[in-house]
Amino acid sequence: MRDNNYVNAITQHIQNNFWLYIVSLLFLCTGIVLGIYSMKYMSEVDKLDLSNYFNSFIEILTSKEINNKGIFFEAIKNNISVIFLIFFLGITFVGLPLILLINLIKGFTIGFTISFTIDMLGGKGLALALIGVMPQNIIYIPCIMGASVISMRTSLDKIKNNLFGKRSYAISENKNIIVSIATIILIVSLGILMESYVTPSILKYLLQ
Repeated sequence: MRDNNYVNAITQHIQNNFWLYIVSLLFLCTGIVLGIYSMKYMSEVDKLDLSNYFNSFIEILTSKEINNKGIFFEAIKNNISVIFLIFFLGITFVGLPLILLINLIKGFTIGFTISFTIDMLGGKGLALALIGVMPQNIIYIPCIMGASVISMRTSLDKIKNNLFGKRSYAISENKNIIVSIATIILIVSLGILMESYVTPSILKYLLQ
């Protein structure tokens, strides 16, 4: 019964914020396209520098013991901090465009990484990108979109309340935001564990 309540709540949330999800997805996809094209039109000098960096990364990954703990803390810094930043922007009046910018940058990073890996290794690069980039991002992307939509809705409501002279929020609304933050961070943590302990081992096995 409780599971059904969660599903119903999520479904209702998506229906109520459908267009915000569309906008968030649009910026994410735009970022992916920009990332792909920026890689395509890079100068040969820049490509060579990135290629050298990529090759050194592959050598380190295959020749040394994987520093899972270092990857873990780096993943926390890169992802948990972004989630907190998105929610923080949601309580500001100028948060909405900055939240969309974060979506754009996230998409750009994914598009550029996949495009670069394929450009360096061809068909093997595609397999490497699918295994090394996509698994954790299947978790990260919905979480970033969910956090973005909740924060954009909060920012819009704040602007609306300010325009109509309502300057206070209901306690239930604050509780919902806190629960949303905790839930999203919990789900992101699964992606961080995958990125830190599962993906590197699979990549090392395949590269060897």
